[in-house]
Formats: sequence, structure tokens, C-alpha cells
Amino acid sequence: MIPSKIVLCTLPIVAPGRASIYMDPTKAYKQPRLGVQAIRDYLISKSIPNDSIRFLDIEMLNLSDEALEDYFLKTAPDIVGLSGVLSHSYLQVERVSTIVRRLLPEAWIIVGGHITASANLILRKTPTDICIVGDGEEPFYSVVRFIESGSPRSDLVSLAQSPGIAILSEQNELVFSGYPKKPRGETIPMPDYKFFESGLLDRPDLISRYFQPAQNMGSWFSLDDRAASPGRRPNSAQVPTTKGCTARCTFCQRSTRGYRLADLENLEEHLEEIIEKFDIGFIDVLDENFAGRKDHARKFADLMQKHNLLWTATGVRCTNVDEEDVKYFKERGCCSLKFGVESGSQKILDVMEKNFSLDDVENALTACWENGLYSPLAVMVGMPGESLETCIETG
Repeated sequence: MIPSKIVLCTLPIVAPGRASIYMDPTKAYKQPRLGVQAIRDYLISKSIPNDSIRFLDIEMLNLSDEALEDYFLKTAPDIVGLSGVLSHSYLQVERVSTIVRRLLPEAWIIVGGHITASANLILRKTPTDICIVGDGEEPFYSVVRFIESGSPRSDLVSLAQSPGIAILSEQNELVFSGYPKKPRGETIPMPDYKFFESGLLDRPDLISRYFQPAQNMGSWFSLDDRAASPGRRPNSAQVPTTKGCTARCTFCQRSTRGYRLADLENLEEHLEEIIEKFDIGFIDVLDENFAGRKDHARKFADLMQKHNLLWTATGVRCTNVDEEDVKYFKERGCCSLKFGVESGSQKILDVMEKNFSLDDVENALTACWENGLYSPLAVMVGMPGESLETCIETG
């Protein structure tokens, strides 16, 4: 069996023709796309040769059609994996998959990421062969085995019996057998910056876009006097402490099942590596549901204090923390917590199935206010049942 040549790509979050937000380091910095890294790691753990897997960061490089054509003609991959964050990457899925299909008609095009909540549309409107829905490690490996076995496209329905894989049948019907289970022995990966640098082609300098100077991040850190203390390292980095979310808010697409905790020993090893190498004095927590396990969150805070790091968490439920937690975090370097409140109307919160009350919101915000923690809110309008009255309540 000849190993397939695989190219994994991250897609831009802006429409084709628009400049990448990462070209201006004063405005935005890049979040590590850990899903692509996790697939690479899993394939290698299953004895797929490392040298048969390439990474192309289309998002960071902001590649033109001509540059993409040149790359795919030179590398001639058998399998192209496209990772789209959310629906705003759809036009990029369309663009890149069309280029690949025109140049490499026999190549397999696989789309993953949260965008595949729209797998039915993607499979019908773009040249995509397969969508991976949910945790992609095992499904992507199943696809690689299917292709390397020489199975024809006409036999895709048999592949789609495996969880996490969505295809169109020969009768043009969507086939999807459900979400995959989390990989056995899963370890939440810490960002591998050697891997991310490998996708930057002749622009390795762009690796600096992962490490925003904290002074460019506005109020997340600037309202805390400790951020300006003498000798503090200037840059921030992003790390996960958990994966997934226990909530089931009705507006949210949940393609990852369950709630998993990062291994804090692995996290500490990662911190020790990047603090010196990238001059890190600040940490931005990547979690969707930080402090869903209080004991784990407090151990993370201990780790931040141990390494003299200031930190923020931007995905927090107001019921995850009480005043004692806020005090504990503040004493251990926390500068800000962002709560996903969404609405100031109890009616709309109930429609969203947020499972908390306005009193819970007030308690969390008051605890932050009294302890000097910046606490911006995530708010949205337009849910079914929204009215001028409920918008005014939010205001």
C-alpha cells in the first residue's frame, strides 16, 4: 500500500479577495488551529508517515488563486483536507476546492471544522467529496485507509457507515451516521509551533502573529496595573485548559461532544518552552467553558502564579464562578473574565436554554467588579421571540 500524499489546510475567515486580518499585527493575532494539529498527530500515531503529511496555512499566508495553483501543482497531493472554522469560511471552501478539483481531478477533497454543520450544503454546492463532522481524528484516518485501499468513489456509502463522515450517495441523498466518539486516550494538544511554522512556506517570520503584544489587546490586560509592572515579558500566547462545553444553548452548533480537561503537566511543559522562546508574560485561555470544573481551573490558576503569568479567560458561564473563585483567580494573575450572557431578558435566556437567571449574571459581574476584574459581556439579539421590549431589557 503506497502512502497517500496529504495536505492539511486552514482556510481564511474572510471572503476571497479580502486581506487577511493577520497581515496587520496591531489588529489581530492568530489562534492556533488545534484541530488540524490533532489530525496530524493522530495520523502519525497510526503509522501514517510524517513525511507524507504537509500543512499549508492558507489563512495566515493569504494566498492568491495563482499561488494556490502553483502550490497544488508542485505538491500534487492525493488528499486535501480543508479546515473551516465557521460558516464565514464557506466562500473559501468553494474557492479552494474548485481550484484543487480543476488541477487535480482525482484528488480527494475533505472538509472539516465547525463549518461542516452545513455538510449538506457543502457537499451539494462545492466539489467536496467528504465532510468530517465533529472530532475529526478517527474519521479522517478512516478516510485515509479507505483511499489507500483503492476503494472507488462509488463505494463511499460504505465509508459513511463510520461515525463522523458525511457524503452524498449516488442517489444524491445525504448519508451521515452520527457524531464520532472522542478518540481513545485523547490528550488535548498544546500548540506545536514547529508544525504551524511548517505551513508558512517562505514566510516563517509570520509565526510571530501567534504572539500578540499584550499592549495591543486593549482592556483585556491594560486595566490591570500588574500588566505594566517592570520586567514583565510583553507577549501573550493562547492555550487550552479544556475542550468542549457542558451547555446546550439552542443558538450554538455543538459538533464536539463531551467536556475534556487538559493535562496540566503537559500544559506546564508547554509554558516552560514558550515563555523564553517567545517572550511570553500573558496567557489567553482558549476554552469555550472555562472553569466548568472548578478544581481544575484553580490548579490552572496556581500554575499561572507559579510562572508569574497574567491571564484572561474569554469563554465563561456566569454560573461557573462565585466570589471566592474570582478572588482566587485575581490573586493568581487573572486580569479579566468574559461571560457569555447573551441577553438581559429572562424570556430570551429561557428560549436559548442558557439555564441561568439574571440574578446569576448579576452575582458574577458584581464579584468581578468588587475584585477589580474586567468583565465584558457577549451579547446577541435576534433570537426567536426577540422584541423591542426584550432588547431594551438587555440594554
